Amino acid sequence: MDTSRTKIGGFEWRAVKRSTIEHQFFTMKVLLEAGLGNPRKAPTETPEDFATRLLNQLILSGQAFLLLGCLLIPEHKKDADWSPEMANETATLIKALSDDEDITAVKQALIGALISFFKAGLTFSNLEGA
Repeated sequence: MDTSRTKIGGFEWRAVKRSTIEHQFFTMKVLLEAGLGNPRKAPTETPEDFATRLLNQLILSGQAFLLLGCLLIPEHKKDADWSPEMANETATLIKALSDDEDITAVKQALIGALISFFKAGLTFSNLEGA
């Protein structure tokens, strides 16, 4: 995500910046399970339409909350503290939210994460030849 900090559920979160190989592979697993291993923007698709399509696919897959758990970490934690367990705890906390502001923040975080993630070229194709 390109925003460094966000508030969701009364907590301050930040994007994981310095990820481990475990973090990268776990995140890739979530994206592959979501059917987003190597998405391509259609030539006639606007960036907004592309983001909407990716968001819809992510939601349909059931992996949206876990992806946020992969990409967000509590502000006070170090990147090295990230773990699959923490990702699951974050997902559990986020999916229980019901406040309108939180719902909007989650949607914005997901769209921002998808755009930033794929803009950076972090797709399944990066694992080829590994």
